[in-house]
Amino acid sequence: MKKATALLAAALSAAVMLTACTSSDNSGNTQEGNVDDLVPAADIFEGCEELQGKDFELFRLPDVIEKPEYDGLYRFPDRRGGAEVPEEKQKALELMKACFGERFDESAVREEKNWDKSVIYQISLPDDAFAAVLHGFPMNITKSCTSGDITPDSTVLGRFLPSEPEKTVELQSGSCTVAELLDGMQKRLDAEILPFIGGFEIVPLRIDDLKSSKGVRYAMIEYGIKYKGIMLEEDSPMWISQQRSGYQVTTGYSLNNLTLTVTDKNDYLVFSSSFAEQYPLAEKISEAIPLSGAVEILKNDLAEYMRCNLTSVELKYCCKITAPVIIGTDSLEDSRILADYGKIETAYFEPTWCFYYKVTDENGEHREAVKVNALTGEITIDTAR
Repeated sequence: MKKATALLAAALSAAVMLTACTSSDNSGNTQEGNVDDLVPAADIFEGCEELQGKDFELFRLPDVIEKPEYDGLYRFPDRRGGAEVPEEKQKALELMKACFGERFDESAVREEKNWDKSVIYQISLPDDAFAAVLHGFPMNITKSCTSGDITPDSTVLGRFLPSEPEKTVELQSGSCTVAELLDGMQKRLDAEILPFIGGFEIVPLRIDDLKSSKGVRYAMIEYGIKYKGIMLEEDSPMWISQQRSGYQVTTGYSLNNLTLTVTDKNDYLVFSSSFAEQYPLAEKISEAIPLSGAVEILKNDLAEYMRCNLTSVELKYCCKITAPVIIGTDSLEDSRILADYGKIETAYFEPTWCFYYKVTDENGEHREAVKVNALTGEITIDTAR
């Protein structure tokens, strides 16, 4: 038996509800889990049919557990882990040219060096078009000055899923179906973005139909990221700050999604990314904790702290990052000193069993999770409260 190690950030609270999981106000609690027999990566979903809808008294598994089609399991670095991207300047220039076509002017590209020696490549064109590229991947692209008409106080008029292809979306250029919109954006992404993301796939998650305070009709499309058949975690409320002498250490999960702001079904207006610019220097995983093993870990090590009906169970690539932060200063020199003093401790995406549930509080309904790392057995309670 292997013993998993974990950071015990705070004590877990007792559960108080049967219809949703609850945990303490100490966001992102972690605790040790026991790792028993690992199984070949191809067999980690074996027996999931028998687990569907199973009641373990203090938690109940969902009636349907979907098994993705995946090409092996991998562990790969977040870009903040320091892996270099080959020919990143050339990739940045090629990406900008793909996005702006004849408007691209290489002489307008400037380089901005970060404290960690990485470089942001930026371009600003006379018509207010803009792009910023880091590690060969776009952070932000703005194609037109009309993006200023998209206001933060916009009204959401509808919300659609990719599984609703016939729904109508109203855009400034005219109406279209969800299917037509996603098809038009896929053509753009295939030509301008996907060649530069090193083996990752982009998957549409949801579409918001909006109207700005200036009367502009537009849509925002959120995309998730997939690698070899398994999604990267797209959102997480978990965030821990720990006080040290003169600085803080923060722990949080990497967020990985892309957003397109669209006023025309044939092109996007703004591309933005919270994707942690990565290059998949992946190592293949031969063995991992199966779903049945993750359930046993929860049953044995966490059940006394939780009572819930789980809404879904998903295998995802999750990256928990622990890094030092200086308090009360934005000084680059301080950042350099601290970077040498206490480098990022963890910056790897690893396969993780995510057990999701819903919680309703004064802020409305939102999703939280209990996670079991499929390599170490570490348990994390991922709560916004």
